[in-house]
Amino acid sequence: MLSLPRLMTTLMLAVGMLLVTSAVALAEIRVDLALVLAVDVSFSMEPDEQDLQRHGFAEAVQSPEVHRAIRQGVLGRIAVVYVEWSGAFDQEIIVPWTVIV
Repeated sequence: MLSLPRLMTTLMLAVGMLLVTSAVALAEIRVDLALVLAVDVSFSMEPDEQDLQRHGFAEAVQSPEVHRAIRQGVLGRIAVVYVEWSGAFDQEIIVPWTVIV
């Protein structure tokens, strides 16, 4: 089992690699923010907690308040990717890079 600092370092490296490889797809689209939602779905989370997280993020990115805030940025758009992870070697992109305007 990995220690928490080692796990966090591994996760950061994995997310960093994800950003680098996905940056090519976004290279031609300028955004105010590239947001990685890296969500813990390990066994430390109960299934109802995982569902609550998923629904909360989905509701947030669809809410008028969030869209108003996004439009107030210089470019008026952000890019978001939603990744679920449960360990150093278990990450899955659930929603690929998506531009929200």
